[in-house]
Amino acid sequence: PYRRQRQMCKETGVTGFLCERKDSGSLYAAMKRFCALSMEERRAMGLAGRKRMEAVFDKKRVVEETIKRL
Repeated sequence: PYRRQRQMCKETGVTGFLCERKDSGSLYAAMKRFCALSMEERRAMGLAGRKRMEAVFDKKRVVEETIKRL
């Protein structure tokens, strides 16, 4: 489930940066990459992430998927 969630939520470099689970070095590297972005790049990444979440977790779509799996 964790891997699927990561795939659904992130487009690396577009909506965020992935890091390995329980790996502080990986988290640190992702945070450094984010901090190196310009304010405009950070803003664009945030907007892209919001847009992706709205599409992936659209209420109607989530309800339909849940009903299919019942």
